[in-house]
Amino acid sequence: MEIINVKLVDCQDIATGKVTYGYDVELDNMVYVVITRPPVLASKVKNFDDSQAMNLKGIIKVIQLENIKEPVGFNPLGGIAVIATNAWSAIKGREALKIEWEVSNHKIYDSKTYKEMLKVSCDSPKKILRDKGDTTAVLASASSTLKAEYYVPALVHAPMEPPAGTAHYHDGIIEAWACTQTPKSAQGKVAKAVELPTEKVFINVTLLGGGFGRKSKPDFVAEAAIISKQLALPVKVLWTREDEIQNGYYHGISYHKLEAGFDKNSQVTSWLHKTALPPIRSTFNTKAKVINFEGSLGMIDMPYDITNIKCTAGKADAHV
Repeated sequence: MEIINVKLVDCQDIATGKVTYGYDVELDNMVYVVITRPPVLASKVKNFDDSQAMNLKGIIKVIQLENIKEPVGFNPLGGIAVIATNAWSAIKGREALKIEWEVSNHKIYDSKTYKEMLKVSCDSPKKILRDKGDTTAVLASASSTLKAEYYVPALVHAPMEPPAGTAHYHDGIIEAWACTQTPKSAQGKVAKAVELPTEKVFINVTLLGGGFGRKSKPDFVAEAAIISKQLALPVKVLWTREDEIQNGYYHGISYHKLEAGFDKNSQVTSWLHKTALPPIRSTFNTKAKVINFEGSLGMIDMPYDITNIKCTAGKADAHV
């Protein structure tokens, strides 16, 4: 079947600002919320002073959210929420907060030190992901070799529109509007957060405003649901660009050491790839230290016909 000259139905609306993104949702009697989340993963609020914030125009209330426990999963991170009649007042109210944190053990994380740790871990593999032929011996007898090392730092998704979730808890149900990539996952997370069966949770999907995987995590939708239930009001939780960069889900930090051996005709005869990075599973299991399926994303399943290949993974703790 060929589809030729079929126009997108919403191009004109997108170009003229008529479509609805997560930030655009408006409900009657809705309040606006921004949250100060922990500056270090899994940290807890020790105490806070909201007196200056409450003196500002437009501020309705300041509430403390439940502290998160590890593993964090895709759950709300906790912190202090500022509720206001408009977004700008909520942002200014947050700036006026004074918060003392009980900082978690993840405070030891330092990107330079962590990079060196990953580099060392590459040479102490905990798992062999692929082992074909006799890579070590063939490398040792190769006519020539080429070595390279690569480091990938923490990378934030940075969609054009940061996360935004709106929720209204009423009449024993909850309705939510969000720029989510996974409405089914959002439904389940919201249901658990407000203790309702999934059939009483309704997720309305707006346009994404960019996602890249960040908006597959429904934490921001659950934040809105929790606060809406507590206030008995429609609530819009807005993540600012600063929030999204500081408290989002990052691409895994990784280090890679590669070595290739060549014969006298410059044909590749052996390939050694050593890596270390925190596994995605560590988001859900703090004991997970070594990658598993991630090796199938271009490492062990490379398309080249090389007789001798060895791929290994070292241990890495997750701190962000």
